[in-house]
Amino acid sequence: MITIPITLQLTISAGGQVLQAEQSAPAPVPLSTNRKTPPAPGEFWEEEGGYYICTLPAIQHLPARHLIAAQVEFEDLTFGPRQEISGAFSHVDGLSNTMALLAADNDHPAAQKAFGYNCDGTSAWHLPSRLDMFMTYLYAPHLFKKEGWYWTSTQLSSYDAFVQDFETGGSYWSLKDSTFRVRPVRVIHL
Repeated sequence: MITIPITLQLTISAGGQVLQAEQSAPAPVPLSTNRKTPPAPGEFWEEEGGYYICTLPAIQHLPARHLIAAQVEFEDLTFGPRQEISGAFSHVDGLSNTMALLAADNDHPAAQKAFGYNCDGTSAWHLPSRLDMFMTYLYAPHLFKKEGWYWTSTQLSSYDAFVQDFETGGSYWSLKDSTFRVRPVRVIHL
């Protein structure tokens, strides 16, 4: 954080008399030394190993962050067994959902595949949250297949988890033992 001094000068006229007051106060200005300028939405971000989608605002407990989609997608994966996983209900925090799924007793193929992805040394890929997948539909739908569905890391119940469609933009739920695509995502905090 850099502090910039600011001087305020106030001139008041009272009954023909001019009064002046001057006050200096520091004003905090956040400045990140590692802030990166992303390309346009849907364009490949070379040093980040994927396609820039958008910048998400700070929401709930998460800071503002850039959303990046992997270059690849994986076919025919199930979400996992019909089991409620504590900690995998967030509509905005895909990484926390993914970590909860990976920590569960049973296998969760969609989360495992997304988390296991690595591209040119970039890591921290995960199964996207429901919000992440909807933002990919809004900002870069041309990167995704129109037929079929993509898993999110957001579960609805012990039986269902949310999926995203890129033909109509719908976000629905499906049985966890159904097979759909997975497109890993990662975020860069601002």
